[in-house]
Amino acid sequence: MNLSALRQRVFALGRNLLKYRLLRDVSIRSDRFGREHMADLAARFVRNNRVDGAYLEFGVWRGSTFAQFYHALRRHGLHLPMYAFDSFAGLPAPGGVDALPAYEPFRAGQFGCSVDQFAREMRARRVPSTAYTVIQGFYDRTLTPDLTERQGITRAALVWIDCVLYESAKPVLEFLAPLLQDGTLLMFNDFYRFKGHPDLGERKAFTEFLARHPDVRVTDYARFSSVGQAFIVHTTRDTARLETAAGV
Repeated sequence: MNLSALRQRVFALGRNLLKYRLLRDVSIRSDRFGREHMADLAARFVRNNRVDGAYLEFGVWRGSTFAQFYHALRRHGLHLPMYAFDSFAGLPAPGGVDALPAYEPFRAGQFGCSVDQFAREMRARRVPSTAYTVIQGFYDRTLTPDLTERQGITRAALVWIDCVLYESAKPVLEFLAPLLQDGTLLMFNDFYRFKGHPDLGERKAFTEFLARHPDVRVTDYARFSSVGQAFIVHTTRDTARLETAAGV
């Protein structure tokens, strides 16, 4: 290979490295970088749009995403109340549409992590215990109508849903219904699990939720990692308030 050809090869290698690695959107490089990018993007979204409310995370496991959101919010000068919802016993036993080993063989107890382990992880990640509230238990038992009143949760600004299973996502979405507002950012960590099938997992639960709640509409906002999807919420009750204020 002559010198001219070698230079062309080196130039092409450098161009492709720059194009496909250094300048590639950080949100699709890897699962880890995808979540970190989404946390920062979400914090900037609620700050720039002045969306008030709480940060609610369903399915915290060891708390890596929870800690990422804590630090992202602080970087942008935000001090949202933060709530960690989890069974802290792992996934429930998959049943019904979730019992599909041909797709992904999830099992009871998978992703288990005790409350004490979660608290230790938070300390190690420099998240003070005063910054968050833990709600322990399976969602079909803990997400009762009076929970929001007892905890003082009135509106959701940011919601991270990492339920994986359809039967777990259903009660979460129903619990969220009265907390949603214009600008709430809903982020599904496993939206395109089960090969992205629309009749399985979080995706099925969300489709059914929107059908049951015609007052809620969403705008596609961002995709992150390999299977995550974020939506911006719009509600007719907030639209009505805007029209009243404008004298429409």
